[in-house]
Order: sequence, then structure tokens, then C-alpha cells
Amino acid sequence: NMAGGGKETPRQKMIGMMYLVLTALLAMNVSKQILQGYLSVNESLVKSKQNLTENNTRVTKAFEASIGGNAAAKPYYEKALEAQKLISEVDKYISELRAKIVAHTEPTALENEKIADTLNLRRMDKIDDYDMPSHMLGLGEPKNPEKGAFTAYELRMKMSGLHDKLVAMVESMQKDPKTKFLDDDFQSIKKKFASIKPTDSNRDEDGVKYNWDMDNFYHFRLAAVYTNLNKFQTDLKNVEAEVLQVFSGASGKLAIKFDAIKA
Repeated sequence: NMAGGGKETPRQKMIGMMYLVLTALLAMNVSKQILQGYLSVNESLVKSKQNLTENNTRVTKAFEASIGGNAAAKPYYEKALEAQKLISEVDKYISELRAKIVAHTEPTALENEKIADTLNLRRMDKIDDYDMPSHMLGLGEPKNPEKGAFTAYELRMKMSGLHDKLVAMVESMQKDPKTKFLDDDFQSIKKKFASIKPTDSNRDEDGVKYNWDMDNFYHFRLAAVYTNLNKFQTDLKNVEAEVLQVFSGASGKLAIKFDAIKA
């Protein structure tokens, strides 16, 4: 759910549908023209990321400003900053991983492993390469995956670790009257955190049991790997938005001023 717990807009539903359809197409021998469609989904995800980032910055500032009129908001605000820092670390890691995959697949596409933008990807010749990304991510031999730096396994560990840290944080907050949540909000935010926890499909294909790592990256073309990584970053931004909403709401004093009301 890309709407942070609320109803999805038609545009978000469309992006979600396109994402599912194009993921299914990867099972086929797709042409570069179809992969261009995947890049369109990627561009939508990039825009969503930018919008969420800007919105989260605005809410953080409003949250901070609310402390002046409501001292009880301060412990919630400080915890929100802690959560943002944890999320930001994994987000930064994904950007670095994405740049390394692009640099590994098409060395001439990037200089000094800078973060690849959509324009770079559209100009690339090897968006349909499905061998190099798997190799880079340590999935060359699915029965014996590598577990070193910048592998699918390491990404899995970072996403799973972030989930566990965020859950531990809110469970600890729930035990302290100064940082307690309403029970519904407490349960809701833990469900939101579950959206970033890697889970295995355990489906069997040619005697190999597929896990989260393989479901998202094994023999996927570069365009798909790149888009999946952007999707994970969008999920992180959505989790951050939920943290800000629930934490600021719990403090009781975050005033959002409306300039118009429509039925």
C-alpha cells in the first residue's frame, strides 16, 4: 500500500497495477520496448519518493514547531527523529547498492558510482541484462548465495534489521506513559512496519526453493532490479510518513490548518 495507511489515489492504484503487470512480464522473453514501460513505472516511483520526502520534511518541521505549545510532544518528536535516522541509513544503502549494480552491469554508464537517475537508465544499452545484476548481488549460484557486502542477502538483513528496530522502539515507547500510543495506533504502525520486512515465498522452481532475495532479483533484468530498489525506497518513505503521523498524533497537539473543506 503506497498511501501510508489511507486510501490510495487513482494514480497510486495505476502505478501499483502497472508494477504487477510488468513484473509478470519479466517471466517472458521481453523486448527492450516493453522494458521501456518498466522505466515509466520507475519514473512514477521516483516522483512518489520525491513527493513523500518533501511531505515528510514539512510534517517534521510542523511537529518540531508544535513542541513550543505542547511540551508533551517533545519525547515523541525525539523518538521520531531516531526512527528517521534508522530509515535514512537503509535508504542511503539502497541508493549505493543501486549505483554499484548499474556500474557493474554497464561500467560506462556512471562515473565514480554516482547514484543513477532515470535519465541515465533510459540512455543505457543494457537495461535487459539479467546476468550481471544477479552476479553482483551474489545470486550467481542460487543454491549457494554469497553473503558479503552489497549483496541481496545484505539488503535483506538491513531491511529485516530495520523492521526489528522500529518494532522494538514502539514496543518500548508503549511501556512509558510519556510516549504511549492509543492501542489502535500501536497495532496499526506495527502492521505498517511489516510492509518492509522481507518474507520468503518458498515456491519451488527446478528444485530450488525461492526466498525473498531470489523473488526480487534472481535473473531479473537491470530495469526490473533498478525499479524494485526504488520501490523499496518508496516503502521506506511511506513507513517514515506513518511514523510522523502516528507519533505526532499521539502527542495530541500537531495542528494541521485547513484552508478549505469539501464534502
